[in-house]
Amino acid sequence: MEKFTFDSDVRVYHVCKEVWKPAISKILLAQQELDNAVDKFAMVAKNNETVAHLLCKYSQILWYLIACGRKKHLEKTGPKHHCKQLCRGMEIPCRLVFSCSTKVKIDCLKELLESKTRR
Repeated sequence: MEKFTFDSDVRVYHVCKEVWKPAISKILLAQQELDNAVDKFAMVAKNNETVAHLLCKYSQILWYLIACGRKKHLEKTGPKHHCKQLCRGMEIPCRLVFSCSTKVKIDCLKELLESKTRR
């Protein structure tokens, strides 16, 4: 099984602080949020409940990979900070980890994500 990791943030809203206390190396499941009426490619981080959303600039690529059956999780890597946009939430640095059966698909993922970060 091939693995690929990349660093990003997840966006956490104040309502989630009752169900999740972020801790370094805490692992959460990343999955599609199929019932999101605003963003059809929304990705969420979950423990037992939705606690955060992955950033929109990556969600379309990640949504597709997860739809194709790739395994994924994320872990907190640093302290929270205020969101740079006007969402009034907090962002938490995380490392997303994807597992896949072939190196070709991992290479494709790397290329797609690198093209998003260059923009």
